[in-house]
Amino acid sequence: MGLGGGFKKFMARMKEDPFEHFLDALALGFNADYEEAIEKIDRAIYLTNEGYDKIEKATLLMLKGLAYYHIENYKESLSAFEQSIKLNPKNFSVWNAKGVTLIESEKYEEALSSFETALRYAEKEDLPLAWTNMGYVLNELDRFEEALEVCIKALESDPAIVDAWYDKSYALSELGNHDEALVACEEGLKLDKEDLNLLVQKGIVMLDLKRNDEALTYFEHATKLDPTDELAWYNKACTLSILNRGEDAVDALIVATSLEPENLLEMVEEEDFENIRKLDRFKKLASQIL
Repeated sequence: MGLGGGFKKFMARMKEDPFEHFLDALALGFNADYEEAIEKIDRAIYLTNEGYDKIEKATLLMLKGLAYYHIENYKESLSAFEQSIKLNPKNFSVWNAKGVTLIESEKYEEALSSFETALRYAEKEDLPLAWTNMGYVLNELDRFEEALEVCIKALESDPAIVDAWYDKSYALSELGNHDEALVACEEGLKLDKEDLNLLVQKGIVMLDLKRNDEALTYFEHATKLDPTDELAWYNKACTLSILNRGEDAVDALIVATSLEPENLLEMVEEEDFENIRKLDRFKKLASQIL
């Protein structure tokens, strides 16, 4: 992202150069030292309060928002993005970043609105990212037909987007088109054979297709890749129960509930666990709800 000549001339006249703080912030960001980067950005913003170029200050505020995003301070992140938008409302990147941040707060309607605005200012190369993000949010809003449409657009413009293949598969699966959902998973896994989301999604589609033994292999692979993924363990437990491997199913379910204890009630009520409800260990686990 280049800085305009007028902005550089203005800063060169100052004893303390905001541009140096900007460069320092970039370097700190690349090294994941986001809190110190924020301090540098704030200093640069302070030094440009008089006679600043709006576009350049908007860029600083966007960087500040990104830094706050990386330390999971989404409130401050959104505040910085809003300030940036006021100064430069036609920047695709800041609208897109705002949408991604709103997702973290599960504000999906607002996120969708942000991505829709981002599309107005998108260059051709920005479109695959914008459509992919919209597809994810539309899936979260249970608007699966619309999600499928934008995922197809994303993949037509760039077939190498792994996330778009996942979102397409998810939408197809929710629409009951499991065969095409499986194809979408396989296309995505050609790009990244160890993508965790796609591995779990492919396992779920295999379950929908009653290919239970094959489903289990994908959940097992996912849990080995990331032993902290609750969804992989949960689906592994469901599959083991369906396969009448009761004790193994309880083992996997214990791991899943330890990773997401707040979801214990929802987990143990899953109908796939009918085969193991009479097991003492399952009853003991379920009793933790009381």
